[in-house]
Amino acid sequence: MALTGSSTGSNSSYSTSMRSSACSAINSVSVVDVSTNTVTATVTVGTNPTGVAVSADGEEVFVANSGSNTVSVIDTNTNTVTTTIKVEKSPEGVAVSPDGETVYVANNGSDDVSEVATETHTVTRTDRVGNEPTGVAATPDGRKVYVTNKGSDDVSEISTETHIVRKIDSQGHSPDDLGDFIGTVPNLPAGTGGSGCSLSSRSGSPNFLELLTSYGLLLIPLVWLKKKGNPFA
Repeated sequence: MALTGSSTGSNSSYSTSMRSSACSAINSVSVVDVSTNTVTATVTVGTNPTGVAVSADGEEVFVANSGSNTVSVIDTNTNTVTTTIKVEKSPEGVAVSPDGETVYVANNGSDDVSEVATETHTVTRTDRVGNEPTGVAATPDGRKVYVTNKGSDDVSEISTETHIVRKIDSQGHSPDDLGDFIGTVPNLPAGTGGSGCSLSSRSGSPNFLELLTSYGLLLIPLVWLKKKGNPFA
C-alpha cells in the first residue's frame, strides 16, 4: 500500500511503502523528484506507514504509522525524521489544517481522531468518531474536519471550534480515504441546512459519495452503494 503527498513549492513527492514484493517490511517513505520521476531519498519511519501529509509551508511531512501507533515527522530540507509522535491505535489517515497549525490523525484501531499541534509536535486533544476511521480532510477555512469511518459506513463532521461531532450516513459501504474539496458551492440545495449528500457512479471510476458542503464538493470513495436514506441520521 502506498499513499503520497507533495511538498509545497518543490518538485518532491513523498510516498509511503509498507512492504516489498517479497512481503518483508520496508517501513519507509520514498522521496520522488516529480520532474524526473526518480527516487532521490528513502526515509525510514515507523511500522506500516499509511497516510502522509505535507505541512502548509512544505517544511515538514507527517506520516501515520499504523503498526507502531505513531506519526513520524520528516524535515523536507534534510529528509530525516526529526520527531516521532505517539498517537492512538492504528493511525491511518492524516491531514494538515490550512493554517498549518494542526495535524489531524484518524486512528483506525481506537475509533478517534488525534489533533497534533505542529509547533510543539504534541497531541492536544482526541475526538471520538465512528468505527474504523481511515481518511481525514479539513475544509479550506479550517472550521470543519471530515472523517470517513469504514467500519460504521458513515462520515464524521468535526467542528474545530466547538469539537461537536456530527454523524453523516455515507449511503454506501466502507467509505475510505477522502478526496479533495472541489471549488465553491454558490447555490446550496434547499432544506439541507448548508450541506447535502448524493450518490454518483462515474464511468470508469469507483462509486463516490458526493458530500456537498458550504465549503465545496467533497468526493468520498465507497466500496459499493446501498439504498439511499437520510444522510443526516
